[in-house]
Parts: sequence; structure tokens; C-alpha cells
Amino acid sequence: MPIQSLPNLTLIEKSINCSVGNDVFAAKQSAYRQSQMLLTKSLGEHVSVGLNTAIDRAVQELEDFTTWSSHDIERRQAMLSRLAHCVWDMPLPAKSAEQIGQDPRERDA
Repeated sequence: MPIQSLPNLTLIEKSINCSVGNDVFAAKQSAYRQSQMLLTKSLGEHVSVGLNTAIDRAVQELEDFTTWSSHDIERRQAMLSRLAHCVWDMPLPAKSAEQIGQDPRERDA
């Protein structure tokens, strides 16, 4: 998967981005926790918004990442796809529905 692919990128405030630059994922996690953007914040910690609110229910689908490998990037791609389909209330294509969330090693076997 290319480095500049969507799941390997995240929106982050300029001030936070300047402090982390191109550091490794483990070093960036504490900075991600400071972000006001939920998708970015979720890269550093499990997020919740209120108690049983619509946003809280949506962020429950966000996966935790403790490492950042090509496998983690593929997991994030699948998670972002599921989230997009949920947010825009679109059914998943049949083939994607079977593959999304599936371990890529199983899918390619």
C-alpha cells in the first residue's frame, strides 16, 4: 500500500503537526491525543463523546491502533470504509462487505 494512501494519512492541527513532523507512529501517539479531530484523536486513545450519543455510538466503531504496520494501515482502510458507509447510510457492495474487516492474509489465500 502506498505511503500517501488515505488510511496512512490523518487530518491534524498545524501546531501539532509541526511538533511531530515525520516521527515514528509511537512518538506521534501522544500528540494525536491532543487533537480535536476524533479520527485523529482515536489514533492515540480510545475516544468517547458523551453517554450513548449518536457520535459516541459512531466512535465505538473506531479501532485502536498500538502499532503502525502495513497490516494496520489495511485495517484502518477497512475501518474508514465501514465508517463512511455508515455515516452516509450507504450499503456496502457485496464483495466489499465480505472483505471489509477481514484479515488481508485470509482474503488473499
